Amino acid sequence: MARPDLATLLEALVENEAEAVRIVKARPELATERVVADRLFPGVHWTYVGDTALHLAAAALRPFAVRALLAAGADPNAENRRGAIALHYACDPRPWCGNVRDSGKQRRVIEHLIDAGSRIEHAEKAGAAPLHRAVRARSPEAVRCLLERGASVHTRHGKQRSTPLHLALHSTGAGGTRGARAEQDEIVALLLAHGANPRARDAKGKTPPLGKRRD
Repeated sequence: MARPDLATLLEALVENEAEAVRIVKARPELATERVVADRLFPGVHWTYVGDTALHLAAAALRPFAVRALLAAGADPNAENRRGAIALHYACDPRPWCGNVRDSGKQRRVIEHLIDAGSRIEHAEKAGAAPLHRAVRARSPEAVRCLLERGASVHTRHGKQRSTPLHLALHSTGAGGTRGARAEQDEIVALLLAHGANPRARDAKGKTPPLGKRRD
């Protein structure tokens, strides 16, 4: 039987978490290898150049694999070519996308990453911190967990200077989020409860459109 490589591990992370954990324990050096070509894992996530197995484990919400990879030496702050770390990916699962979002697993993955030292305010090259990604994905549990662990509700997104509340109140345009009104309402309530400023202005001078939700 061929010795498992990074490609084998990535496939296992999507298909069989127990097998992925077994591979990591047998070949811990795979935890630090980098993806060398962009690839779509349908229903889960893209992997981009510079990703590690930890990125995909986070996107697939595999808490046991995330823990095994971290124990094997995976860097929780490894950046891909877009500047994203695994914590960004853990915030991306959406209500009606290919993968089923399990809020309990999502919380565990996020907590494992933060406990391992993931930078909770790290912005990828487009300017999104993990909280922005969680809001855009209409993921209340990710938003709740990040806020409880210290993410700032005032963090600005890129050149638009949007706050998480701005993003929560506009249509995201992201697949799998259309019609997620209940999730949107829950996220808005969470942000306001943690001190989001409804009068904050973005780069165009606009405040969050409370009362005019678009999803």
